Amino acid sequence: MPLAPDGWLMSRRAVGRSRIELRHWVEVNDQGVIVMVPKTNAERDDSHSEQAERSQAASEEQYRIGVAVRELEDVLATASWKRDQAWKEAVHDALLAVQRVLRATRQSANAEDSLLSQVAKEAPRLEPRTRRVRDEYAELERVIGSLCDQLGTQSEVEDVRQRLRWMISALRRVETKETELLYEAFLVDIGDGD
Repeated sequence: MPLAPDGWLMSRRAVGRSRIELRHWVEVNDQGVIVMVPKTNAERDDSHSEQAERSQAASEEQYRIGVAVRELEDVLATASWKRDQAWKEAVHDALLAVQRVLRATRQSANAEDSLLSQVAKEAPRLEPRTRRVRDEYAELERVIGSLCDQLGTQSEVEDVRQRLRWMISALRRVETKETELLYEAFLVDIGDGD
């Protein structure tokens, strides 16, 4: 992927029988999220702020999920001996916090102006993976609801810990898939057509 010294990424795409050359301004923000702005300097100024806002929103959502998950992990690590009910209540509260953040993330990912929507539009071959990431966020939200319901039953503490560790691991896998998808989209499909 040729990157000019002035920060422009040159890409070539086949259109019919001819090839066209596109120029993209590529940056990586402080959180490591790729910001790609298409075409001309004039468009760069207008679209850069919009793209930067999308990237910033996505980074903030991942940060909020991370904080909520760490709080849940802290609660899971506390002792539950002779205080099962208090422990389950603390876990329930932490799990509800994760659910709220995950719901906001899922809604944002499904929004028409999200980075995932942009990937689906501009890199059609990645649309199935984009849909899978969205579906997995929705499934995790349902799993969290089920786990909240199970906390009210006579579940063993170790069983609850095991199921929640699985859920946290699944959530991290989805976040990783989303990050990899965005990097691939902006570095390969959207950023470079070769």
